[in-house]
Amino acid sequence: MADLETRSVQLDARAIEGYAVVWNSRSLALPLGNGKSFTELVAPGAFTSSLATRSQALLWEHDRSRPLATVRAGTLELAEDGTGLRFKADLPDTNDGRDARTMVEDGILDQLSFGFRVERDTWHGAERTIHAAELIEISLVHDPAYPDTSAVLRSLSHAAASRLVAMRLRHWRQLLRRQSWRH
Repeated sequence: MADLETRSVQLDARAIEGYAVVWNSRSLALPLGNGKSFTELVAPGAFTSSLATRSQALLWEHDRSRPLATVRAGTLELAEDGTGLRFKADLPDTNDGRDARTMVEDGILDQLSFGFRVERDTWHGAERTIHAAELIEISLVHDPAYPDTSAVLRSLSHAAASRLVAMRLRHWRQLLRRQSWRH
């Protein structure tokens, strides 16, 4: 009889990571006024100059009174890559930090939103592309405008496992959306 083999991923107790923005990924319909709506996407490199300011924060649901990490404190890393705006955050040992970690681990808060000021954009009909923006904050949220964002617990030994979990969650959400459209 063969020996039992097991595999596990060691998770960092206070760290989360993911994508706050995925390049060229369309938002859900956003209100424009007068009953009209538009969709939005963010072009690669839109935050390049803004990231140099090192003043961004990770917040809980856009609430500035509930910061979870900041670039200035060294607890939040933000970087643009070929996929989008990637983040890594070490959550504080506070009630909000522990709650955020648990909610990310349980998949309750597994997506992000971002607060920004547009510096350069273009419009094509009812679609807006953001080419340059000042990034103010990113936030763990339950209902994001951009459904392709992700937040997962960071693995100490296998970063790919976190990406796989995020990919599976996105796929599951897409299936649920398709099913809800049919009913």
